[in-house]
Amino acid sequence: MVTRRKGLLLRASNRGTLAALRCHALSSFAVVSRRVAVALVLLCVLLLRGHQEATPAWEAAFVGAVASSSQGQLRRWPARPATDVEQQVVEEDEEDEELVRPAMPKTTEEMSQVASDAIMRAYRDGYTRQTVRMRIDGVAKNTGSNTAEYFLQSTLPMVESMTKKLWYGQELKELKTSAIGLDETSTLLYRASTNPRMDAAVLWMMARDNVVDAKVFNWLQDMGDRLVVLGNTETSSQPFVVGDADELIRFDRKQRDVAAQVIDKFSEKTFYFYKVLVYNWQTIFYRVYPFDWEVWIEDLNYTLVKIGSSKTQPDYVQATKWMEEYEEKTGIKMITMNKIAKNLKDNMDIRYDAD
Repeated sequence: MVTRRKGLLLRASNRGTLAALRCHALSSFAVVSRRVAVALVLLCVLLLRGHQEATPAWEAAFVGAVASSSQGQLRRWPARPATDVEQQVVEEDEEDEELVRPAMPKTTEEMSQVASDAIMRAYRDGYTRQTVRMRIDGVAKNTGSNTAEYFLQSTLPMVESMTKKLWYGQELKELKTSAIGLDETSTLLYRASTNPRMDAAVLWMMARDNVVDAKVFNWLQDMGDRLVVLGNTETSSQPFVVGDADELIRFDRKQRDVAAQVIDKFSEKTFYFYKVLVYNWQTIFYRVYPFDWEVWIEDLNYTLVKIGSSKTQPDYVQATKWMEEYEEKTGIKMITMNKIAKNLKDNMDIRYDAD
Protein backbone atom coordinates (compact mmCIF):
# COMPACT_ATOMS: atom_id res chain seq x y z
CA MET A 1 0.00 0.00 0.00
CA VAL A 2 2.90 2.37 0.81
CA THR A 3 4.41 1.77 -2.63
CA ARG A 4 1.11 2.43 -4.38
CA ARG A 5 0.58 5.69 -2.47
CA LYS A 6 4.06 6.95 -3.35
CA GLY A 7 3.38 6.12 -6.98
CA LEU A 8 0.15 8.10 -6.96
CA LEU A 9 1.81 11.14 -5.39
CA LEU A 10 4.65 11.03 -7.92
CA ARG A 11 2.31 10.89 -10.91
CA ALA A 12 0.23 13.71 -9.45
CA SER A 13 3.26 15.95 -8.99
CA ASN A 14 4.46 15.22 -12.52
CA ARG A 15 1.12 16.22 -13.99
CA GLY A 16 0.92 19.20 -11.67
CA THR A 17 -2.80 18.84 -11.17
CA LEU A 18 -4.45 19.56 -7.88
CA ALA A 19 -7.36 17.36 -8.90
CA ALA A 20 -5.16 14.28 -8.93
CA LEU A 21 -4.01 15.00 -5.39
CA ARG A 22 -7.59 15.41 -4.24
CA CYS A 23 -8.55 12.10 -5.85
CA HIS A 24 -5.62 10.42 -4.16
CA ALA A 25 -6.66 11.85 -0.78
CA LEU A 26 -10.19 10.58 -1.22
CA SER A 27 -8.88 7.19 -2.32
CA SER A 28 -6.55 6.99 0.69
CA PHE A 29 -9.41 7.89 3.01
CA ALA A 30 -11.53 5.13 1.46
CA VAL A 31 -8.74 2.58 1.85
CA VAL A 32 -8.22 3.53 5.52
CA SER A 33 -11.97 3.32 6.15
CA ARG A 34 -12.15 -0.11 4.55
CA ARG A 35 -9.21 -1.43 6.61
CA VAL A 36 -10.75 -0.04 9.82
CA ALA A 37 -14.03 -1.77 8.96
CA VAL A 38 -12.24 -5.07 8.31
CA ALA A 39 -10.38 -4.75 11.61
CA LEU A 40 -13.65 -4.18 13.48
CA VAL A 41 -15.22 -7.21 11.82
CA LEU A 42 -12.20 -9.33 12.76
CA LEU A 43 -12.38 -8.11 16.36
CA CYS A 44 -16.04 -9.11 16.58
CA VAL A 45 -15.27 -12.55 15.14
CA LEU A 46 -12.46 -13.14 17.62
CA LEU A 47 -14.59 -11.99 20.56
CA LEU A 48 -17.39 -14.35 19.56
CA ARG A 49 -14.94 -17.19 19.12
CA GLY A 50 -13.46 -16.52 22.52
CA HIS A 51 -16.69 -17.83 24.04
CA GLN A 52 -16.99 -20.78 21.69
CA GLU A 53 -13.37 -22.01 21.46
CA ALA A 54 -11.03 -21.85 24.42
CA THR A 55 -7.29 -21.42 24.03
CA PRO A 56 -5.68 -24.88 24.21
CA ALA A 57 -4.18 -25.29 27.67
CA TRP A 58 -0.64 -26.58 27.74
CA GLU A 59 -0.94 -28.31 31.11
CA ALA A 60 -4.34 -29.83 30.37
CA ALA A 61 -3.27 -31.11 26.97
CA PHE A 62 0.04 -32.81 27.70
CA VAL A 63 0.90 -32.53 31.41
CA GLY A 64 -2.30 -32.70 33.45
CA ALA A 65 -4.99 -35.33 33.17
CA VAL A 66 -7.73 -34.90 30.59
CA ALA A 67 -10.95 -36.70 31.42
CA SER A 68 -11.96 -37.47 27.85
CA SER A 69 -8.47 -38.65 26.95
CA SER A 70 -8.13 -40.88 30.00
CA GLN A 71 -11.24 -42.69 28.84
CA GLY A 72 -9.68 -43.15 25.39
CA GLN A 73 -12.54 -41.40 23.59
CA LEU A 74 -11.81 -39.82 20.22
CA ARG A 75 -13.82 -36.78 19.26
CA ARG A 76 -14.81 -35.91 15.71
CA TRP A 77 -12.19 -34.01 13.71
CA PRO A 78 -13.50 -30.56 12.71
CA ALA A 79 -10.64 -29.65 10.33
CA ARG A 80 -11.55 -25.97 9.99
CA PRO A 81 -9.39 -23.87 7.63
CA ALA A 82 -8.31 -20.30 8.30
CA THR A 83 -11.25 -17.90 8.20
CA ASP A 84 -11.81 -15.52 5.31
CA VAL A 85 -11.66 -12.48 7.60
CA GLU A 86 -8.34 -13.49 9.15
CA GLN A 87 -6.94 -14.33 5.72
CA GLN A 88 -8.08 -10.99 4.29
CA VAL A 89 -6.45 -8.98 7.08
CA VAL A 90 -3.14 -10.83 6.68
CA GLU A 91 -3.13 -10.35 2.92
CA GLU A 92 -4.04 -6.66 3.08
CA ASP A 93 -1.25 -5.99 5.55
CA GLU A 94 1.32 -7.34 3.09
CA GLU A 95 2.84 -5.37 0.26
CA ASP A 96 2.68 -6.87 -3.20
CA GLU A 97 5.99 -8.59 -3.95
CA GLU A 98 7.23 -11.20 -6.35
CA LEU A 99 7.74 -14.60 -4.74
CA VAL A 100 11.37 -15.68 -5.13
CA ARG A 101 12.56 -19.25 -4.66
CA PRO A 102 14.94 -19.27 -1.68
CA ALA A 103 18.43 -20.67 -2.12
CA MET A 104 19.13 -24.10 -0.67
CA PRO A 105 20.23 -23.52 2.93
CA LYS A 106 23.84 -24.27 3.88
CA THR A 107 23.53 -24.07 7.68
CA THR A 108 20.98 -25.17 10.25
CA GLU A 109 20.10 -21.54 11.00
CA GLU A 110 19.39 -20.84 7.34
CA MET A 111 17.35 -24.03 7.14
CA SER A 112 15.28 -23.00 10.16
CA GLN A 113 14.51 -19.65 8.51
CA VAL A 114 13.64 -21.10 5.10
CA ALA A 115 11.43 -23.76 6.71
CA SER A 116 9.53 -21.30 8.91
CA ASP A 117 8.94 -18.95 5.97
CA ALA A 118 7.59 -21.83 3.86
CA ILE A 119 5.30 -22.92 6.70
CA MET A 120 3.84 -19.43 7.05
CA ARG A 121 3.28 -19.07 3.29
CA ALA A 122 1.34 -22.32 3.33
CA TYR A 123 -0.60 -21.24 6.41
CA ARG A 124 -1.70 -18.07 4.65
CA ASP A 125 -2.97 -20.30 1.85
CA GLY A 126 -5.16 -22.22 4.31
CA TYR A 127 -2.92 -25.15 5.30
CA THR A 128 -3.33 -25.25 9.08
CA ARG A 129 -1.89 -28.78 9.30
CA GLN A 130 1.50 -29.36 7.66
CA THR A 131 4.45 -31.73 7.59
CA VAL A 132 8.15 -30.92 7.31
CA ARG A 133 11.34 -32.92 7.13
CA MET A 134 14.56 -31.15 8.06
CA ARG A 135 18.08 -32.39 7.51
CA ILE A 136 19.60 -33.65 10.73
CA ASP A 137 22.93 -34.97 9.46
CA GLY A 138 24.47 -31.55 10.06
CA VAL A 139 23.78 -31.75 13.80
CA ALA A 140 23.48 -35.51 14.47
CA LYS A 141 26.92 -36.59 13.27
CA ASN A 142 27.67 -39.25 15.88
CA THR A 143 26.85 -42.33 13.82
CA GLY A 144 27.67 -44.53 16.79
CA SER A 145 24.48 -43.37 18.53
CA ASN A 146 21.80 -43.66 15.87
CA THR A 147 18.94 -43.76 18.34
CA ALA A 148 15.79 -41.65 18.44
CA GLU A 149 16.82 -40.23 21.82
CA TYR A 150 20.19 -39.11 20.44
CA PHE A 151 18.54 -37.58 17.38
CA LEU A 152 16.09 -35.72 19.62
CA GLN A 153 18.75 -34.21 21.87
CA SER A 154 20.92 -33.27 18.88
CA THR A 155 18.15 -31.64 16.86
CA LEU A 156 16.06 -29.96 19.57
CA PRO A 157 17.92 -26.60 19.45
CA MET A 158 17.42 -26.53 15.67
CA VAL A 159 13.67 -27.13 15.80
CA GLU A 160 13.31 -24.69 18.71
CA SER A 161 14.88 -22.02 16.51
CA MET A 162 12.47 -22.83 13.68
CA THR A 163 9.44 -22.75 16.00
CA LYS A 164 10.39 -19.35 17.39
CA LYS A 165 10.62 -18.00 13.84
CA LEU A 166 7.00 -18.92 13.04
CA TRP A 167 4.72 -15.93 12.51
CA TYR A 168 7.92 -14.19 11.39
CA GLY A 169 9.07 -14.04 15.00
CA GLN A 170 6.25 -11.70 15.98
CA GLU A 171 4.02 -11.83 19.08
CA LEU A 172 6.21 -14.52 20.72
CA LYS A 173 5.41 -14.86 24.42
CA GLU A 174 7.22 -18.07 25.31
CA LEU A 175 8.22 -21.45 23.91
CA LYS A 176 7.14 -24.49 25.92
CA THR A 177 8.57 -27.95 25.41
CA SER A 178 7.12 -31.23 26.63
CA ALA A 179 7.92 -34.90 26.03
CA ILE A 180 5.12 -37.13 24.76
CA GLY A 181 4.86 -40.85 25.33
CA LEU A 182 6.70 -43.33 27.50
CA ASP A 183 9.88 -43.25 25.45
CA GLU A 184 10.08 -39.45 25.85
CA THR A 185 11.46 -38.93 22.35
CA SER A 186 8.31 -37.54 20.71
CA THR A 187 8.24 -33.86 21.61
CA LEU A 188 5.73 -31.03 21.53
CA LEU A 189 7.04 -27.50 21.07
CA TYR A 190 4.28 -24.99 21.78
CA ARG A 191 4.77 -21.40 20.63
CA ALA A 192 2.60 -19.30 22.95
CA SER A 193 1.84 -15.84 21.56
CA THR A 194 0.60 -12.61 23.08
CA ASN A 195 -2.38 -13.10 20.73
CA PRO A 196 -3.78 -16.60 21.40
CA ARG A 197 -5.00 -16.83 17.81
CA MET A 198 -1.33 -16.85 16.75
CA ASP A 199 -0.35 -19.80 18.94
CA ALA A 200 1.40 -22.56 17.00
CA ALA A 201 2.77 -26.02 17.71
CA VAL A 202 5.36 -28.38 16.29
CA LEU A 203 5.08 -32.12 16.98
CA TRP A 204 8.68 -33.24 16.54
CA MET A 205 9.71 -36.83 15.81
CA MET A 206 6.28 -38.20 16.70
CA ALA A 207 6.17 -41.98 17.07
CA ARG A 208 3.26 -43.96 15.62
CA ASP A 209 1.70 -44.82 18.98
CA ASN A 210 1.83 -41.19 20.08
CA VAL A 211 0.39 -39.61 16.96
CA VAL A 212 -2.79 -41.71 17.24
CA ASP A 213 -3.09 -41.37 21.03
CA ALA A 214 -6.53 -40.12 22.13
CA LYS A 215 -5.05 -37.24 24.11
CA VAL A 216 -3.03 -36.00 21.13
CA PHE A 217 -5.89 -36.53 18.69
CA ASN A 218 -8.35 -34.55 20.82
CA TRP A 219 -5.80 -31.80 21.41
CA LEU A 220 -5.40 -31.43 17.64
CA GLN A 221 -9.14 -30.70 17.44
CA ASP A 222 -8.90 -28.13 20.21
CA MET A 223 -6.22 -26.31 18.24
CA GLY A 224 -8.89 -25.43 15.65
CA ASP A 225 -7.36 -23.35 12.87
CA ARG A 226 -4.16 -22.63 14.75
CA LEU A 227 -1.00 -23.84 13.07
CA VAL A 228 0.23 -27.37 13.85
CA VAL A 229 3.28 -28.91 12.14
CA LEU A 230 4.47 -32.54 12.13
CA GLY A 231 8.25 -32.72 11.90
CA ASN A 232 10.60 -35.59 11.02
CA THR A 233 8.32 -38.52 11.71
CA GLU A 234 10.77 -40.57 9.63
CA THR A 235 13.43 -40.34 12.38
CA SER A 236 11.21 -41.07 15.39
CA SER A 237 11.43 -44.14 17.60
CA GLN A 238 8.51 -45.58 15.59
CA PRO A 239 9.02 -44.01 12.15
CA PHE A 240 6.35 -43.51 9.52
CA VAL A 241 5.98 -41.43 6.36
CA VAL A 242 3.16 -38.92 6.03
CA GLY A 243 1.41 -38.93 2.68
CA ASP A 244 2.01 -42.59 1.88
CA ALA A 245 -1.11 -44.75 2.15
CA ASP A 246 1.07 -47.87 2.32
CA GLU A 247 2.41 -46.63 5.66
CA LEU A 248 -0.87 -47.57 7.38
CA ILE A 249 0.31 -51.14 7.58
CA ARG A 250 2.89 -49.98 10.13
CA PHE A 251 0.11 -49.09 12.56
CA ASP A 252 -1.80 -51.49 14.75
CA ARG A 253 -5.09 -52.56 13.18
CA LYS A 254 -7.10 -50.71 15.83
CA GLN A 255 -5.15 -47.52 15.14
CA ARG A 256 -5.41 -47.42 11.36
CA ASP A 257 -8.66 -45.42 11.11
CA VAL A 258 -7.21 -42.66 13.29
CA ALA A 259 -3.83 -42.89 11.56
CA ALA A 260 -5.48 -42.47 8.16
CA GLN A 261 -7.14 -39.23 9.35
CA VAL A 262 -3.91 -37.83 10.75
CA ILE A 263 -1.89 -38.74 7.65
CA ASP A 264 -4.55 -37.16 5.43
CA LYS A 265 -4.80 -33.93 7.42
CA PHE A 266 -1.01 -33.46 7.48
CA SER A 267 -0.42 -34.50 3.88
CA GLU A 268 0.88 -31.11 2.72
CA LYS A 269 4.68 -31.21 2.94
CA THR A 270 5.69 -27.57 3.00
CA PHE A 271 9.41 -28.05 3.64
CA TYR A 272 11.43 -31.15 2.79
CA PHE A 273 15.23 -31.37 2.92
CA TYR A 274 16.63 -34.88 2.95
CA LYS A 275 19.99 -36.32 1.96
CA VAL A 276 20.38 -40.01 1.10
CA LEU A 277 22.57 -42.27 -1.04
CA VAL A 278 20.71 -43.33 -4.20
CA TYR A 279 22.23 -45.22 -7.11
CA ASN A 280 25.70 -44.46 -5.71
CA TRP A 281 24.99 -40.72 -5.83
CA GLN A 282 24.80 -38.41 -2.84
CA THR A 283 21.22 -37.23 -3.37
CA ILE A 284 19.05 -34.44 -1.98
CA PHE A 285 15.27 -34.42 -2.13
CA TYR A 286 14.23 -30.80 -1.69
CA ARG A 287 10.98 -28.87 -1.60
CA VAL A 288 10.01 -25.41 -0.33
CA TYR A 289 6.35 -24.39 -0.50
CA PRO A 290 4.89 -23.38 -2.94
CA PHE A 291 7.65 -24.38 -5.37
CA ASP A 292 8.15 -27.71 -7.14
CA TRP A 293 9.94 -30.72 -5.72
CA GLU A 294 13.57 -31.05 -6.79
CA VAL A 295 16.19 -33.78 -6.85
CA TRP A 296 19.86 -32.81 -6.66
CA ILE A 297 23.03 -34.89 -6.75
CA GLU A 298 26.62 -34.09 -5.85
CA ASP A 299 28.70 -34.74 -8.95
CA LEU A 300 32.25 -36.07 -9.09
CA ASN A 301 33.54 -32.51 -8.60
CA TYR A 302 31.49 -32.04 -5.43
CA THR A 303 29.12 -29.63 -7.15
CA LEU A 304 25.39 -29.86 -6.57
CA VAL A 305 23.51 -30.49 -9.82
CA LYS A 306 19.72 -30.49 -10.18
CA ILE A 307 18.71 -33.51 -12.23
CA GLY A 308 14.91 -33.21 -12.10
CA SER A 309 11.82 -31.50 -10.68
CA SER A 310 8.11 -32.25 -10.44
CA LYS A 311 4.86 -30.95 -8.99
CA THR A 312 4.49 -34.02 -6.77
CA GLN A 313 7.01 -35.75 -4.54
CA PRO A 314 9.33 -37.94 -6.65
CA ASP A 315 10.10 -41.43 -5.40
CA TYR A 316 13.34 -43.38 -5.70
CA VAL A 317 12.24 -44.90 -9.01
CA GLN A 318 11.78 -41.46 -10.56
CA ALA A 319 15.03 -40.19 -9.04
CA THR A 320 16.94 -43.17 -10.44
CA LYS A 321 15.48 -42.53 -13.89
CA TRP A 322 16.72 -38.92 -13.77
CA MET A 323 20.14 -40.17 -12.65
CA GLU A 324 20.37 -42.58 -15.57
CA GLU A 325 19.47 -39.75 -17.95
CA TYR A 326 22.13 -37.55 -16.34
CA GLU A 327 24.76 -40.28 -16.60
CA GLU A 328 23.88 -40.93 -20.23
CA LYS A 329 24.15 -37.24 -21.02
CA THR A 330 27.45 -36.71 -19.22
CA GLY A 331 29.08 -40.05 -20.07
CA ILE A 332 29.57 -40.98 -16.44
CA LYS A 333 27.96 -44.39 -16.84
CA MET A 334 31.26 -45.90 -17.97
CA ILE A 335 33.07 -44.84 -14.77
CA THR A 336 30.84 -46.25 -12.06
CA MET A 337 33.88 -47.11 -9.92
CA ASN A 338 34.64 -43.39 -9.67
CA LYS A 339 31.23 -42.89 -8.08
CA ILE A 340 31.88 -45.62 -5.52
CA ALA A 341 35.34 -44.24 -4.73
CA LYS A 342 33.86 -40.80 -4.22
CA ASN A 343 31.27 -42.18 -1.79
CA LEU A 344 33.98 -43.84 0.27
CA LYS A 345 35.88 -40.58 0.37
CA ASP A 346 32.82 -38.55 1.28
CA ASN A 347 31.90 -40.80 4.21
CA MET A 348 28.31 -39.62 3.67
CA ASP A 349 29.30 -35.95 3.92
CA ILE A 350 27.63 -33.52 1.51
CA ARG A 351 29.28 -30.27 2.59
CA TYR A 352 26.58 -29.37 5.06
CA ASP A 353 27.40 -28.34 8.61
CA ALA A 354 25.68 -27.00 11.66
CA ASP A 355 26.33 -23.46 12.76
